[in-house]
Amino acid sequence: MKSLIILFFFFFTFGQNPNSNLIGKWKLLNIETEEKTIYPQKKDYYLTITKNSLNYNLEINGCGTEDFVISSDEIFLDFPLCTKICCDGRYDEISNYINYNGKYELQDSLLTIFNNKNKIFLKKQ
Repeated sequence: MKSLIILFFFFFTFGQNPNSNLIGKWKLLNIETEEKTIYPQKKDYYLTITKNSLNYNLEINGCGTEDFVISSDEIFLDFPLCTKICCDGRYDEISNYINYNGKYELQDSLLTIFNNKNKIFLKKQ
């Protein structure tokens, strides 16, 4: 029983702990697609990573999850929940391209996320 408690404690303390350099608030700078580079036009977009949650905003809606994994080089979100207030992308097209799943590189205060559709550039706040 004692080993089970230690294993349980280890999993919840260290198993889901993201790279400590990623913890914090990140501001979206731009997104590069195959066709173009898109910059936020109407508002600021943020990705916030804590030990237990990952949250971000779209044009109107907010999204978040506690079901995520960050390895040494990849971020995986398993179906983040988003509010359904209205229509993201209507006035600021960049929110149509926000997808924080993918391989990442961290250099100083710049986080770059690469997925199969685009490259996302964020700066630590």
